[in-house]
Amino acid sequence: MSKWSPPEKEEVESSVSLMKLVRTQKWKHLAVVEPSPWAGEGKGVVTTKRFPKNSILCDYHGELITGAEGRRRMANRSSDTDYSFFFKAGSKELCVDAHNVPCSCHPHMETFGRIINHSKWDTNVRPEICLMQFPEGSQHVIFFRAMTDLEVNEELLF
Repeated sequence: MSKWSPPEKEEVESSVSLMKLVRTQKWKHLAVVEPSPWAGEGKGVVTTKRFPKNSILCDYHGELITGAEGRRRMANRSSDTDYSFFFKAGSKELCVDAHNVPCSCHPHMETFGRIINHSKWDTNVRPEICLMQFPEGSQHVIFFRAMTDLEVNEELLF
């Protein structure tokens, strides 16, 4: 893993190693901490090694649904916290719904992307929508990419 370097943007869509990480959710060099160093409560995700700017750190993992279905689900939930990520893909509005923990495809783990905290001022990662070319067909994936060089024990914020 020490020789790993982030794939270039043009390689992301067809990167076999990224496809494997999306499927397995075994992202390296990240840890869930509680309480969040930034928020002082709840959970957060921190780095356990340095990451250079533009590194892909993890994805926002959940069920891909339409934007309309995402809004319907949000309206039916009583929780103040929602783990829905809405985005545009061409003319379509889509949503990654990560509300259910654990997800059905990874029943024994909590995924990193849904735990990354939001910040209006201190962001150090940004979401990036990518249409991955999996062998079974194309699938939209939301990756989190480092906006700056990240140090060890730095909390991820978007």
